[in-house]
Parts: sequence; C-alpha cells; structure tokens
Amino acid sequence: MPLLGTRGGASARGFGFGGGAFKFMIATGGSIATSGDFKIHTFTSSSTFTVTQEYTDPTVYPVEVLIVAGGGGGGDGGGNGGAGGAGGYLEGTFTNLTSGSYPVSIGNGGNTNNNSNGPGQAGSPSTFNGATANGGGYGGGGGQAGGAGGTGGSGGGGARTGGGSANQGSSAGLTGYGNGGGTGFGDTLSGGGGGAGASGGHGNGGNGRSWPGNGTTYAGGGGGSRQSGPGPGSGGSGGGGPGAPGIGGAPGNGTNGLGGGAGGACDSGSGSSGGSGVVIVRYRFQ
Repeated sequence: MPLLGTRGGASARGFGFGGGAFKFMIATGGSIATSGDFKIHTFTSSSTFTVTQEYTDPTVYPVEVLIVAGGGGGGDGGGNGGAGGAGGYLEGTFTNLTSGSYPVSIGNGGNTNNNSNGPGQAGSPSTFNGATANGGGYGGGGGQAGGAGGTGGSGGGGARTGGGSANQGSSAGLTGYGNGGGTGFGDTLSGGGGGAGASGGHGNGGNGRSWPGNGTTYAGGGGGSRQSGPGPGSGGSGGGGPGAPGIGGAPGNGTNGLGGGAGGACDSGSGSSGGSGVVIVRYRFQ
C-alpha cells in the first residue's frame, strides 16, 4: 500500500504522475520555526502569508491553521465589573493554498472603561483565507442596567446578570470553539469570561483550548472581580487575566498572542485589556 504523500509507492521526494518531481509547499511570512518535517509560521501582528511554491497535490498534505481573535475587555464598577471573554478560536485545515499572497489580520484586545461603571470593549476579529474569528465579548459594567456581558468569540462575564453568549465567527471550513460568560451577583463576585474550552463561571474564567499543532493553550476567559471576600476569580488557562481583588485593585490583562480575556475591575483606575490574537500556519515542507 502506498505511503501518505506518494504516487504508486514512489517517494514524495521523488516522482509524481508522469514521472514529474513531487513539490512540497514553500512559503514566507510571520515568525518561522521548524519542527521535524514541518514549518510553523506564527503571526502576532497583521501581515501577509505568501506561498511561493504550492504543493503538487494539496490534498496530500493539508495545511493546518489556527486563528484566534483578540480577547474582550473587562467591565468596571463599584458593584464589580464582569470579565472579558476570550477571542474566537478557529482550527482546522485548508487544501486551497495555491501560489499567491494571503493577508493576515490580527485582532487587538478590547480595553476596560476605567472608573466608568460601564462595560468593557469587545475584542477585534482575526482573519485569514476567508475565515474570521470574532473578538471576545466585553465584560458587563457594575453600573450598567442589567450588567450583562457581551456576545463574542466567547461571551463576556456579567456584572449583575447573565453572561454573553458565544459567536466564534465565520469558519470557511474550520471548526470554531467558544463558550458563554458566567453570571455575576452585584457586589459579591462577577462572572468570568468564557473560554474556547469551557464556559465562564461565577468568578473564574473558562479555560482555553490546546491547539494540536504545537500543544499551546489559547483563548482563556478573564476572571471576575470581587468587592470584598476571599478573592477574585482566576483567569482561564490560555491567557485569561485574573479579576480585581477588591475596590481599586488592579485586574489582570489578557495575554497578548493568546487571545485571553481581561479580568473584571472594581472601581479601578488602572483597568485592563484583553490579549491580542494570533494566526498560525503549519505545513509539511519535506
């Protein structure tokens, strides 16, 4: 039986149909690392992925892709602001990367509205090859009517009521992951932001998801803030920032390059922001 990537048993390094040499893909763009027989292009700022030589048959070696958007900003308020949701997470493979240039757009994290008692700002989307991962939902504000978190790639946590729902984005054949934000209860503990791997809770942010291409966890939700008591919510694995530990305490930022949601604030002058997103392209080059 022929091995993967061969033609009639001939080596992929040797001959294809009609005796022609089989060609692997060659590309430029981003920060490039080599892992065994694979190249990994990591984009943490907007740029271009350029295929200078396409595969002879792209269905033999599909190109693995991860797209993560910017995380949402946390809300603020004396009644505790909700945490930001993680940026939308899309993963899968493309078989249509022919020679040419492919723009890469990296979403920024949303900011906290410092000392405003209002909600944070949603994260910005990341895009590649027709797929869009939506930015993370904002955390609800303590002085906002209802104080609900915003919808996004993963939903933001609520300050007083429900968290936002997940809407990962348009996948273009990729698989999306995202979860809703947690519910807050006013002056006690606000809702954590949703993550790619789990929903936000009453306090803690939802965990992110590990990408099989490199084993790194991305898109964790931010932790909710606490006005008083034993402690704030923790950020979810994959870059979620912790919540503020009390009035005026500093919440944690989401981690840049992971799309983590920001921790919720509590009458904080420092505020926090969601982490920026990332696009990663992994393919067989030999």
